[in-house]
Amino acid sequence: EIHSRRDYAFITCSKPIRKVEVVYPEPMEVYLRQLNVTNLDTGLTQIIEYEDKEIFGWTFQALANQRLEIRPNFVGSDLHEASVRYGFSDLFKYIKAEAQKAGREVEPEWLQLVVSSWSSRDHYNLIRPDWELVATRHGQQAGEAVQASGAKVEEVADAAQLAAPQDLPNLAHGMVTNESWEVTFRYPDLPGAPASTGLEPLAARFVAKRCPDEGCTAGLPDLNQEWDN
Repeated sequence: EIHSRRDYAFITCSKPIRKVEVVYPEPMEVYLRQLNVTNLDTGLTQIIEYEDKEIFGWTFQALANQRLEIRPNFVGSDLHEASVRYGFSDLFKYIKAEAQKAGREVEPEWLQLVVSSWSSRDHYNLIRPDWELVATRHGQQAGEAVQASGAKVEEVADAAQLAAPQDLPNLAHGMVTNESWEVTFRYPDLPGAPASTGLEPLAARFVAKRCPDEGCTAGLPDLNQEWDN
């Protein structure tokens, strides 16, 4: 909302604005390239420059309760891997503490990132915690302490669930098509859900997979080597 007082105009945000990080990407061909961020609700696209000083990737501000598509700003180039984070964990802790003091519930918020690719994928692995993002916020020792504890976050049972991100747990993901994968961040977690653990519960690393975990040749018929001629 835009307000004015005397000769000055100012804006009041009715929804939270959070920092989103897409960092430590692979393959190396996407280094230093721009990132297209498209709001799927409005159709507007913002081009984000690559940062290689304080971070190694892209950061941008996002309004909560939005669906955003991301892909490198170069035809044919895909993100194979990257670490993603929504907001700051210490800020969320502060919000929760202030709500408890006031005797009220924390207003839920979510963000859905759609990772689009030119090539076909079988699935994506989402791994949490991401030790590098833990290290950037809490120090090298904290990152190394959780490096071996990374575990896969299971995909949603039905891709149709992704159409209602407000009803998903704090970190959920799944394939929509072979060229489109979605990951949803939600804070706070659903009522009754197990308490989120870890220093960075709203951060993870995704890895695109062209083949099933069993291998690319799984399910193929045996070779027929008995030729007539």
